[in-house]
Amino acid sequence: MTAPSRDLPETSETLDARLRRVCTALLQTFIEMDAEAAIPAMPGASGLQWYRGSRHKFSIKRRWLRELRRRLAAQGFPTRLNVVFKAGVGRCDCVVEFAPGAALWLEVVGVWKSFSCRIGQSKQYRCALFHPLLPNPVAGINTVPNALQRLRALQAPAHARTYAGVLVLGFETPEDPLEQDIEVLERISELRDECWKRESRTWVTNEKHPERVSAYFWVRAV
Repeated sequence: MTAPSRDLPETSETLDARLRRVCTALLQTFIEMDAEAAIPAMPGASGLQWYRGSRHKFSIKRRWLRELRRRLAAQGFPTRLNVVFKAGVGRCDCVVEFAPGAALWLEVVGVWKSFSCRIGQSKQYRCALFHPLLPNPVAGINTVPNALQRLRALQAPAHARTYAGVLVLGFETPEDPLEQDIEVLERISELRDECWKRESRTWVTNEKHPERVSAYFWVRAV
């Protein structure tokens, strides 16, 4: 497992400490979900990548979010799914309440790089990561730039603290990792220029096959 990169700053402030705790819990929860869902007898069809046997990406994401809600609630972080943005830009994947009057609005995007490239469908992967910021023959709604656009419409209500977060769960091989594509994403989406803080984790999802999960999480105050 790699060390976190560009960590959230250490601070003695209670609110920031709670934010850091929920961010750590978020990443650790997905690591645990991946490990618990591993099916050694089904190479390439286990862990988070094909969560609980599903082969449909939208179904997989729904299962991720439901399990995430259950586990975060058990850790003291009430979580709501499919919450409407007041700006009229759609629904947010989940809203995590981590302190009184403080909430994290989180969008989650899965990108299946190793699988898409293996079957000759790299345009699907590039769509999820870059559409509509880079030319691509495939369009989509559940993409990282679209998620960022929705989050930018957030407005913090009076007497409340609101944070925006986006989590990319990428499935890769050691020979073809996501890191360079993530650097492109950060550059073209201005993630480096908007006070976003990033953490990341990478872990092996199947010891018998060169499959890894790389999780990239960005968060900022609204």
